[in-house]
Amino acid sequence: MLLLLLTACGTSIDNTRWREYTVGREYSRARLLLSENKKDDARRIFSNLRRLEPTNLGALYNEARLTIDSGDRETLAEELLALIDSAKNPKLHAAYLSALSQITTDRHRREDLLAKALEIDPENCLAHALLALRLDERGEFTKAYEHNLRAAQGSEPPPRVFRRLGAYEAEHGKRDDAIKHFESYLIFEPDDVLVLYNLGTLYLHAEDWSKAESYLSAAYGLDRQDLDITLNYAKAAIENGRYEIAKTLLDRAKRLNPKEPMIYYNLAVFQAERLNKYRDAIRNFASYLANGGTEIRRVNGWIVELKEKLEK
Repeated sequence: MLLLLLTACGTSIDNTRWREYTVGREYSRARLLLSENKKDDARRIFSNLRRLEPTNLGALYNEARLTIDSGDRETLAEELLALIDSAKNPKLHAAYLSALSQITTDRHRREDLLAKALEIDPENCLAHALLALRLDERGEFTKAYEHNLRAAQGSEPPPRVFRRLGAYEAEHGKRDDAIKHFESYLIFEPDDVLVLYNLGTLYLHAEDWSKAESYLSAAYGLDRQDLDITLNYAKAAIENGRYEIAKTLLDRAKRLNPKEPMIYYNLAVFQAERLNKYRDAIRNFASYLANGGTEIRRVNGWIVELKEKLEK
């Protein structure tokens, strides 16, 4: 699992209306259906929520995102055109145009709709977020980042905005901002394993061991088969003095992939530095080298040093 590097614009989401859009039994049921890959069932729930309340942009965003069938697209397009004609203010007008761009298959038409939406409402969150998505698809990541920043400064950006900001900025070394954006995203999507893992790893780099362990433990609880999660959780547990947990995790890592050299390296360092089990450490350093570890000179030096300690 690769660490996504991110950054946040520092914008608070305390006033976002997206939370209002994502509460209630039906919304929760739709999210559960999505987790079970029942996308069409979820789409119908979002559609019903939007029809009950046309200003429910969260439901509209998700409905448009999940509308794949050409007949369903035509039906939604007709409804959106009616909403555009009856929109009572520029903000809603722009939001409906942006949603229409989601179900438009022609690239130029999509971008024309988003450009028109931003002409009507230059700060429209949904328009900036969807334009960023289009730019990401074209590989224009810096421009996409700028539009995601604009989206994040509004009152109702889609949660994915915070995830994308985080990913971009973490990649560019802006750790503190990345942490803020990932944590903002988790308010809406608390079970995103990759974001939990990224946060835990970012906190490891910041040497905030307690928070690192908290997020990595949560990621591990959702995915016990991922080697990177397991190893990083073990590292955080070691730094927090939870040695029994760390031993259990490192043993599990060996079962997950017994040929991975870094497992033996981490285990050897743990045994040498924290447990004073020098013979075990030597054996695991040897396993590291036997499985293709590349730090040959450094590890051989460590083995010599540990053997000298045993002879004293």
